[in-house]
Parts: sequence; C-alpha cells; structure tokens
Amino acid sequence: MITSALPAWISHPVVLATVSFSAVIAVVGYLATADRPPVTRRCASAGLFAVAMVAGLQYI
Repeated sequence: MITSALPAWISHPVVLATVSFSAVIAVVGYLATADRPPVTRRCASAGLFAVAMVAGLQYI
C-alpha cells in the first residue's frame, strides 16, 4: 500500500480528507470562474485550495 511508504502524518484521516475536500473546492472555484481569463481562474483555484487546506489542517 502506498501510504505505508509515506510519513504517518500524511496518512492521517484528517489530512487525507482535507486534501480531497480542498481539491474539490479548487475544481469548483475553477469551474465557477469560467467567464474569466485563464490566469484569474488558476489564481482563484489555487487560492481556494490553500484556504481550504489551512482551514482543514488546523484540526490536527
């Protein structure tokens, strides 16, 4: 299993859930800015991903 090769904190359920949730939020942010220029879409997606990661990882 791949998680056995990773540090223990990476395979923590909260970390895995946060990364999954953050990825979904980033995709939604990207799709919600369909009428914007590509740079704006990428920045919105990356910003939402970062905010969701920080919000989720504060519970560890």
